[in-house]
Amino acid sequence: MTFETLSTTEWFLQQSMQDQQKIGGLFFKVNQILEGVEETGGERNRFLAFAFCVNSGGQDCN
Repeated sequence: MTFETLSTTEWFLQQSMQDQQKIGGLFFKVNQILEGVEETGGERNRFLAFAFCVNSGGQDCN
């Protein structure tokens, strides 16, 4: 997904300008992290699964 695609969704457009800016900032940070994972030979899907586990409060994330 690109930011252009995200920023034209109905959901995004319903957010306040302040929230749109926060969402945009987070989008670009996550995108930068994922690019770094790929550049270092990491597995994008494995990283995302790990991040989801950590974010969900998982105790045994591998």
